[in-house]
Amino acid sequence: MIVPPELAALPAFRTADARAVGLTDRDLATASTAREIWQVRRGWWSARAPKWPTERHLVRTYAEAADRPYAVPSHWSGAVVAGVPVHQPQLQRVHLRRIDRGRAQTRRHLTLHLGVEGAPVRELALPGSLPREMFALGALGMVVADLARVAVELTQMCPVSGLMTCDWLLHRGVLTMADLEGWEERLRGEQGAYQVWPVMRLVDGLRESPGESWAAWVCHALGYRLESQVQVVTLSGVRRLDLALEGEWVALEYDGQGKYAEGDDEDGVNSVLLAEKEREDDVRDEEWEVVRLTKRRLARPWEVQQRIEKARRRARIRHGTARRPPRGG
Repeated sequence: MIVPPELAALPAFRTADARAVGLTDRDLATASTAREIWQVRRGWWSARAPKWPTERHLVRTYAEAADRPYAVPSHWSGAVVAGVPVHQPQLQRVHLRRIDRGRAQTRRHLTLHLGVEGAPVRELALPGSLPREMFALGALGMVVADLARVAVELTQMCPVSGLMTCDWLLHRGVLTMADLEGWEERLRGEQGAYQVWPVMRLVDGLRESPGESWAAWVCHALGYRLESQVQVVTLSGVRRLDLALEGEWVALEYDGQGKYAEGDDEDGVNSVLLAEKEREDDVRDEEWEVVRLTKRRLARPWEVQQRIEKARRRARIRHGTARRPPRGG
């Protein structure tokens, strides 16, 4: 069976939509067996073929939200719809937030959260970060009523994801701390609200990547106080560090998985890698210790602590008990 173009163009369609263009339930079953379509949920189908779990979750969120015009994507679902960075997203369940005074509901694959009394509804048509047009926020037709709300909801469920999202949105000027603090207060009585306060104290909007936010959270849990985007004057000019231990000459640099992927030139030399090594050499020449953090290392906090402590000991040999001035030195 060839899926009619008017249905294939939709992220998902209802069984009633299929019947309206002349398809029968048997046609849908045959197409599903042939993997031309897949069942999103009861009464909903899609001709799209998502390659990633986030894409499948978007289609499921689209269907659940379409059946509930009184609710908007929230929590993990709101984050995926908006395209903000998250850490190990839990996508088994769609989350929606009511914008009326109806009751909360929990089903096998859906949680419908209560509306928030007196909460402002500010429609932000922020495009999704996923490159596929069908999954951009506007293309799906879904609206996240307030991204500050989503950031705080996400923090309730996963502090690392919450910090990533808050930093990401603040750094890009989409939100202000006042926006986040307003929703922190409105959602204070909800489950997981106790996790929001420590995250809000760490948010600074200076961190440029989700990996830096993750590193900040891990180091905070280990008891370290950090500064973000510290400038160091070197022989080659001013160099900027991702993170640094407060008052100490220990820099923390996050190496993302794709950081060097596009740096190869015609001679097969990775120019990005070379530039990074030169930058690190410049920083070390100014008597800094540099600790490199990766996704694998951040998943092993004890290893991070060991590396930081070794760097601190080396720094003390050079600088003694002297304290580094804030934001550089």
